[in-house]
Amino acid sequence: MSKYVPDIVSKKWVIITSQRADRPEDRGQVDHVDPFAPGNEAKTPAEVFRIGPGRPDTKGWEVRVFPNRFPISDFHEVIIHAPKDGEMHNLSEDHAIKVFQAYRERYNYYHQMGQVIIFCNHGVHGGASLSHPHSQLVVLPHQINIDTLSREPLKNVI
Repeated sequence: MSKYVPDIVSKKWVIITSQRADRPEDRGQVDHVDPFAPGNEAKTPAEVFRIGPGRPDTKGWEVRVFPNRFPISDFHEVIIHAPKDGEMHNLSEDHAIKVFQAYRERYNYYHQMGQVIIFCNHGVHGGASLSHPHSQLVVLPHQINIDTLSREPLKNVI
């Protein structure tokens, strides 16, 4: 369970969660198998949404969504852009539309439960712990004021 506490020095909210400490890379255990690749669906939590043919948790998906195994909030999902190279700038227009459809569907599912934040991980410097391109969706409680635009330099906001 995550806790949200105000940091009196920075005047920002801080998320405290013990689940993140269980990530294999944080314990020095690196598995070189891509859990997000087709055929490895059993290596992730059960999918909650997909675009593409096939039964849940099987091959055939084009975009796949499942709960984050190491959440920072009560509602935290991983959105896999594509079975192979899913970097947003490499996707066809049709496939990029499917990724944004997944964003919209999951946003609509959660928007009444809190503030929905969707962010795309890109590389180690972007916070990605796995190289397979993906985005994440996090829901924060309404009572936490996330006024990012007034607190972040505009160069950091896309």
